[in-house]
Amino acid sequence: MKMKRILALALALLMAVSLLASCGGKSYDETVMTYNGVEIKGYMYKYWLSTNKSYYVSPEDDTKEYWAQTLGDGMTYETYLKGIIDNTVKTNAVLLSLFNEKGLSLTDEQTAEAEGFADDYLAAFGGDEKALNEKLAVYGLDYAKLKEVKVLEAKIQAAYDHLFGTSGSEAVTDEDLAAYYKNNYSRVKILIVNNVFEYVTDANGAIVYDTASGDAQTKLLDDAKKTEKNNLAADIEKKIAAGEDFEALLAAHNDDVDAAYRPNGYYICPNDFAKFGADITNAAKELAVGETRKIEDETGIFFIKKYDLIENGFADATDAEQFANLYSYCLADAINGYMESYLANVTVDEKAASKYTVAGASVSGK
Repeated sequence: MKMKRILALALALLMAVSLLASCGGKSYDETVMTYNGVEIKGYMYKYWLSTNKSYYVSPEDDTKEYWAQTLGDGMTYETYLKGIIDNTVKTNAVLLSLFNEKGLSLTDEQTAEAEGFADDYLAAFGGDEKALNEKLAVYGLDYAKLKEVKVLEAKIQAAYDHLFGTSGSEAVTDEDLAAYYKNNYSRVKILIVNNVFEYVTDANGAIVYDTASGDAQTKLLDDAKKTEKNNLAADIEKKIAAGEDFEALLAAHNDDVDAAYRPNGYYICPNDFAKFGADITNAAKELAVGETRKIEDETGIFFIKKYDLIENGFADATDAEQFANLYSYCLADAINGYMESYLANVTVDEKAASKYTVAGASVSGK
C-alpha cells in the first residue's frame, strides 16, 4: 500500500466532536518516540492515532466491544491496529530525520499552505481560538500545535517524495514492477457454479439492473434449481478428476458473469485477500500450475485451476484493471525494505505509549 499523505482532518470531523468532553487541559507533552534527535510528543502521537484510526474503522463500529474482539491468533483488534499505527508513526519519525539529513526544506508557500489548515479551521470557528481549542483537545492539540503538526506532515511528505516519488532516489522502476509481478502474482481461472441465486432477466435474456443502485437484480434459487446446481457441481468435479479439458468445462458451465472480460483468467496476489477472500487467495498461491481445487462457501461452488503467468502480463491492456494496485503494492514493498533498518532504531517509551489506545482515540464522524 502506497504510503498515504497524512491529511488534515475534515472540518466535519472537528465539528462532530462538539458533543465530546474536553480533555481537561492536558498538554500531552511527554516524549513517546525518539529517533536521531526527532521527538514524537504525546500530542503528535494522539493526533496520528486518531487520523490513522479513521482509515480503518467507521464511527458505527467504534465501540469498546469492537476493539476487544480477537483475530484468529487471539490478538485483539486494539493490539493489531495499534501495531500498524505505531509503525506509521515510527516511519514519520524516520522521515522527519531524513528530511534534515538530506538537507531538504519547505518553501514559504509550502509552509503557509500547511499552517493554513489551522487558519481555515480557526476561521470556521469565527476566529474564536478558545472554542477551536476545545474541539481540538480531543486530539491532544490546540491551535498552535495543530499548525506545528501540519508543518511536520508537510516535511514528512517532502521526505517521502524525495525518496519514493516518481523522480525519487528509491522510486519504483519498470524492472521492480516486473519482479514484483513475477514473485507475488498467480494466474488462475475460476469455474463458478452458483447454487445460491440467479440473475433476473428480461424477455430477451438480458440481466436486469436496478435503476437506482445500478446493481444486477437477483433472486434466490428454489430447492429444485439448487439441487440441479449441486448435481452439476458434482458432475464437474468427477470430470476434472478424470482429466477432462478445464477450458471446455468453463465454456459449458461457468456462472461467472465477469469471465468474458477476463479471457486470461484472474491475477491474484496475497494482498487481494479482501477482494477474493482467504480460500481463493490461498488457493492461487498454494496450487502448482495445472492443479485444481474445489472451494465451497455460502456464495457458491468454485473450481480453481492455476496457469502459468503470462510474461509481463501486467502490461497487457486487456488486464489493466486487474493490476490497478500493482504499483502501490510494489511501492509498499520498497518502502518496507528501505525503512526496515531505520525503524528498528526508533526508541519507544512504552510506559508513555501505553497511555494512548486506539479505542480511546477519536474517529472521524463521531
